[in-house]
Amino acid sequence: MNVSLTDLVKRRSPCKPHPAFCFCAQLRSTIEPRLIAKRQAPEPGILLPSKVGCNLQITSRLSCLVLGESHREHLKEVFVQEMARGLEGKPSEPSSLFMEDTFLPDLPNGKEEGDFLALDLGGTNLRVLLITLKAGQILEYYTVPECIRYGHGSALFDFLASSVESFLKKRNLNSNKYNMGEAGCVLLTRGFTFSFPIHHRSLRSGELIKWSKSFNCPGVVGQDVVALLEEALARRKLDNIAVVAILNDTTDHQCAMGLVLGTGSNCCYVEKPENFKKQSNGNDTTKLKVLNVEWGAFGDNGVLNFMRTQWDISVDRKSLLAGSFTFEKYFGGKCLGDLVRECLVTLAEEGLFCTGPSETLRTVGSLHTSQVSTLDGEGLIGRVKETEEILQALGLCYTEKDVKIAQYVAGLFSYRGVVLISVCNNIDTNFTPPVTATLLQKMERPHVVIAIDGSLYEFHPRFRPLMIKLIGDMAPDHTVSRHFSNNLKKLYEFELRLSRDGSGKGAALVAAIASRCASE
Repeated sequence: MNVSLTDLVKRRSPCKPHPAFCFCAQLRSTIEPRLIAKRQAPEPGILLPSKVGCNLQITSRLSCLVLGESHREHLKEVFVQEMARGLEGKPSEPSSLFMEDTFLPDLPNGKEEGDFLALDLGGTNLRVLLITLKAGQILEYYTVPECIRYGHGSALFDFLASSVESFLKKRNLNSNKYNMGEAGCVLLTRGFTFSFPIHHRSLRSGELIKWSKSFNCPGVVGQDVVALLEEALARRKLDNIAVVAILNDTTDHQCAMGLVLGTGSNCCYVEKPENFKKQSNGNDTTKLKVLNVEWGAFGDNGVLNFMRTQWDISVDRKSLLAGSFTFEKYFGGKCLGDLVRECLVTLAEEGLFCTGPSETLRTVGSLHTSQVSTLDGEGLIGRVKETEEILQALGLCYTEKDVKIAQYVAGLFSYRGVVLISVCNNIDTNFTPPVTATLLQKMERPHVVIAIDGSLYEFHPRFRPLMIKLIGDMAPDHTVSRHFSNNLKKLYEFELRLSRDGSGKGAALVAAIASRCASE
């Protein structure tokens, strides 16, 4: 059995786990077979969106979206500085990266087995799962209504408990002989993925720092969400459920980094204990630190203002949680559609796109991120059919030139997002390079599996191939797996693996790890 960091601590929807890069437990059967390509010439158009059909006025107007080498270097420096502050116990200035300890006692070793219940809350869906390790899973989705997502916290946790009760009753699970508690009743061990920024007190205790995505429930910030869940379960007399682990949404024994790229974004990774200077639980005997970076909030303190455009500012102002989660708003699935839409509105108002903006185009949420994927995807392969259908649905009068402009704008915002993610995944031990590339260099591990969950990575045509290219370029000491590369002179290797439903499976796996460690 292989488990990924993305599965063990999954955060943020398509969206996210604990502020450290949410380790999402990923079973081998759910890991897409090694999505590592040979280091070869990238597909046409992958490196930069095509300017074909776009005049100099358009490219000049949108040049602020292109992150040059100086921007990338500055981003690396800022990210490294924020990480260093986040790891310190008492930094001179607060960091926008929470760098929270997940209190995960160990990584999976393949000896975990049994049946475990998992609850995964993130985005607009609640997932309830029963995982039988080494066998399979039962999964059911529950849509969280808007009145619950914006209502009082007690109603939210009552909804969670009610969904669990419905799941158990529908399958008559209470009558099965799982683990027996002291009172002789059936005891279901459960992991809880809470895909929002939380401050961990222990493996089974976490306080909500602030809401993100489409949730804003009063009465929860600063509270222990495990305690709130247990109280709700008790109100429904579900006393046979033991919550043994709380996690965010990003964690194979080879997996040392987890990413979530969906509605929002987050990351977790394995840090050397000596680098973590924050005060920890006195009983902490872990030999490694799985840290939840909570990088969606990177830049909330203004350190990323140097790359902010008028469209980023506009989308943030119109969002539910303005001024928060700056980094993920640059590319997250919840905002990418509106970023492209706001830019097209500006171009239309300036007489550079279509005959002017329609009321539909001006409407927040009228262009979805899935449609941005379509625009960019057709631009990559030279098609226009679905692009024209999207422009028609937006009520626009367009020409062939406008079709190319829409595709170019979608490509620029998508490309920028991949650059930001890739830069932040590459760091060396002395804190001197990018974000995914930055983290790779920081860990200095001979082989790193990066488990990735989320719709952007899985479905957007540009993200996966460009990430492989850019992460390798930005982490010069790293290459793709030796199974796919003839270049054996590199010191380290990395792999990107898709982890579907990683957060829910991760919650179950963390519960399994906690149970194993408790019995050892």
